[in-house]
Amino acid sequence: MTGLVEIKCPRPARHVGYLKAGSVPPEHRAQLVHQLWVAGPDVKWVDFVSFCPQLPEHLQLFIVRLERNEDEIAAYAAKALAFLHEVDTEVEALLRLKENSGERAEAVRPSLLGA
Repeated sequence: MTGLVEIKCPRPARHVGYLKAGSVPPEHRAQLVHQLWVAGPDVKWVDFVSFCPQLPEHLQLFIVRLERNEDEIAAYAAKALAFLHEVDTEVEALLRLKENSGERAEAVRPSLLGA
């Protein structure tokens, strides 16, 4: 079975929070799901790893596995693709503004020169 790994080296307080929660940190879940989406269906899991050398040895390493969930990936993909569509729409609008501003500049120049 093929998997991925995401490694973080947070400050001690954040690492201790990960240890206490014992699960994938909510603030990193989308990143892990994104990795699974991009990697494709052959990748079955991603391990979230947190390492903090400032803590005692037995508390330095935290590992939790996120298994591939096609429903979660599909929901994430829909949101990601909607966002990318918004970006494309905004870029197109900005390019039109640039094109239109060039036309406006040409229309204004002759009147400035004649004044």
